[in-house]
Amino acid sequence: MRNLGGAIGIAAVTTWLQDFGRLHGERFGEALTNADSSGLEAAVSRLSSVTPDHAHARQLLQGELTQFVTQQALAKRFRMCSS
Repeated sequence: MRNLGGAIGIAAVTTWLQDFGRLHGERFGEALTNADSSGLEAAVSRLSSVTPDHAHARQLLQGELTQFVTQQALAKRFRMCSS
């Protein structure tokens, strides 16, 4: 019974943490969508010096931003759980 209760508790907490991480990721994404994109265009132009293809530079930046947002959403999720 103790093992079953532990398994159910771990599953419930994991689901809860994933839901909060997804929620924070969506909120960060909304904030980035509504933000001023002039800085992003400057970053794309700097990345264009690495690759001649403007679309590839945009994809590189998008990948970096996705990693950053995911990292921040996870950090926010864990800060919520520890307080």
